[in-house]
Amino acid sequence: MIKVNIPKGQAKERRYIINVLLSEFLGIDYEISESNKSEDITFQLENNKKIIFKDYFFSKLSTKNYSVDLIPQKIEHLESNKYCSIKNIPIVYGKNMIEDDNPNTIICHVDIFSSAFFMLTRWEESVLKNKDIHARVLAKDHLSVKFNFFHRPIVNEYLELLWGLLKAQQINQEKKERDYQLYLTHDVDYPLKWVHLGRSIKTLLADLLKRRDLSLFYKNFKCYLSSKLNVKNDPYNNFKQLIDAANSAGVKSYFFFLNGGQSQYDSRHSMNTSFMKSLYDLIHSNNHYIGIHPSYMTQDNYDLLKKEVVGLKKLTPSFHPFGRQHFLRFKVPTTWQNWHDCQLSWSSTMGFSDRIGFRSGVCYAHSTFNIQTRKMLSVKERPLIAMDVSMGVWQNFNNLDTVLNEYSQLVTTVKKYKGDFVFLWHNSYQDQNVCTDSTAVFKRFLNVSL
Repeated sequence: MIKVNIPKGQAKERRYIINVLLSEFLGIDYEISESNKSEDITFQLENNKKIIFKDYFFSKLSTKNYSVDLIPQKIEHLESNKYCSIKNIPIVYGKNMIEDDNPNTIICHVDIFSSAFFMLTRWEESVLKNKDIHARVLAKDHLSVKFNFFHRPIVNEYLELLWGLLKAQQINQEKKERDYQLYLTHDVDYPLKWVHLGRSIKTLLADLLKRRDLSLFYKNFKCYLSSKLNVKNDPYNNFKQLIDAANSAGVKSYFFFLNGGQSQYDSRHSMNTSFMKSLYDLIHSNNHYIGIHPSYMTQDNYDLLKKEVVGLKKLTPSFHPFGRQHFLRFKVPTTWQNWHDCQLSWSSTMGFSDRIGFRSGVCYAHSTFNIQTRKMLSVKERPLIAMDVSMGVWQNFNNLDTVLNEYSQLVTTVKKYKGDFVFLWHNSYQDQNVCTDSTAVFKRFLNVSL
């Protein structure tokens, strides 16, 4: 068993990130102690060999708390090294230096634990002020976007370095075995397109007056009449096609349902209609999953979140305690705390709204941490890697091969680390009456993901 010694300052934060990296990710045993002998983290292996991880963050946090001043203004990279094959690893905290002149003690200046803490807790998002119209931190302000490493799961890269250091010091444990897994998810913002008369009229009038597209008006009007004659013709009612595709690929689908909300961004559809009941039965009978898609205003409203969770549980016995926030609206750490308090098991909200990549810098599910209460939470985050909207599938339909290539590169990266590839495809993102091949396009992404 590895003996880990940490400073008493910021011990809760250090214990959290050490637990995530060593126990949850690597699956190795350790015991931890605290002292004031040093500001650094020291590993002592069973053979008495040591690894010292120099601290470049936690000692500063104890006096400044979380602030923009603690976000790095520049990034170094760990160049080629003998401990892992990954080149030019971005260093959030620390220096491009590993001292190993003494074979019994390696001193690592790449502050693996502080850097991973930065990425996984998302404390950066709690101090950044610039927000979009949906109160989301602007992606361009994220450190990973500023320094162009958002396409890399750098926490997984840190993990490879950490394991290489442990092996160099002859650890006598094996790391956890993992397998690549695809999480195929669908946020059901609108189960049907033509369910509300007022919204239907608004859509048709917009075709004429706003878009000035008579052809689109006729297509939508024809689609409206057809859907009213038979709900199977509604362009958003493609659930059977999505389920059939998943069944053929041998993967499970996760359908996250809105169950409330009164904002202009919520659908405000009834969840208790005969159509919805048949939809729940269709998903359940095919052994797929139903989860929650909390409405627009729930990111910092515990009572509203609780109401929606309890309501969906009553509507379908097939409910599972996981899901994703609507519009990816998230407030650090409040939203995680509310999910924890509602006894939800995992969220998959940590993804970019305007690009694909690794917002949390990782492709493994992990425990979350409340930076205000300084406690680890029971709810886990399973980061969202890619979604149809952020790829601009339909805006770039004529360059779909380019989009698929970028997507494929992310899949390859996640497979390399045997991680979880979480993919979001909306049933309502593209009308089938406008693009009759939307299911075929979905299947292309699905096949690349396998």
